[in-house]
Amino acid sequence: MTATKEELKEFEVDVVPISLIQVTNRHRKDYGNIEELASTFDEAGLAQPMAVVRLESSEKGYQYELLAGGRRFAACMLAKIVK
Repeated sequence: MTATKEELKEFEVDVVPISLIQVTNRHRKDYGNIEELASTFDEAGLAQPMAVVRLESSEKGYQYELLAGGRRFAACMLAKIVK
């Protein structure tokens, strides 16, 4: 799906604490070697950001839902990159 020019105006870039991100059902079941990915975060950081959508309300306190980057999210949790 490609976003229209009008839809792109609604996108924003921001830094979101990982603790506010809810992970729902993911298509990918095998994350491969996330230990190796997590180990690179100390040197290189997170080069490709995750994509999230802001939630209107959440019973569990989450403010965002993960759209893309499940493997990166899992590696961040493994590396204890939590704010």
